[in-house]
Amino acid sequence: MQSRERGRREACGAAPWRPGSPCRPSRHPSHSAFSIPHSPFNRGFTLIECLAALIILAIGLVGVFSLFVAGVATHKKGIDQTTAGTLGQKVIADLQANLDDDYLKRLGDLAARNNPTAPRSPKRRIELKDLTDPDFPDLYKYDLVLTPLESQRREAYAVVLRVKWKEGGEEQGAVFETVVLRKLER
Repeated sequence: MQSRERGRREACGAAPWRPGSPCRPSRHPSHSAFSIPHSPFNRGFTLIECLAALIILAIGLVGVFSLFVAGVATHKKGIDQTTAGTLGQKVIADLQANLDDDYLKRLGDLAARNNPTAPRSPKRRIELKDLTDPDFPDLYKYDLVLTPLESQRREAYAVVLRVKWKEGGEEQGAVFETVVLRKLER
């Protein structure tokens, strides 16, 4: 029996153990075929090194996430300004298409209802405050000021339009200024 065991040891040598192999690993813990040899180059990571790596990773992720938050805020501001510009173009286009004596009278009546002390004559300045658009009833308001450039002829009006909205509890706004010609009666 001893010769058979010695033959097996000579045949296996230092080869690693595989399932089904006649060579079996030693049962002694320091001689296990599965153990990693002790060497200064095969150490692995210590707990301190792992914690330091996690802290560095966390600091990097906080920086990346703060960029996302700033990007979302900038995106919202851009959308608000674009929507204000769209609303301003819509109001000014409506003025350009409909500015005749009847439209001026309706605007003057609306201004008189909003501010009873304002003059009712369309020959003078018309101020409308806190108007809303049906497309943006709760988000955006606008102030409209129409001033005749020539008090006698009333053919051209200086238009100042201020679109307002709330952002972060503060009122933001965009101002548009143009000149609109009155439609002549035929």
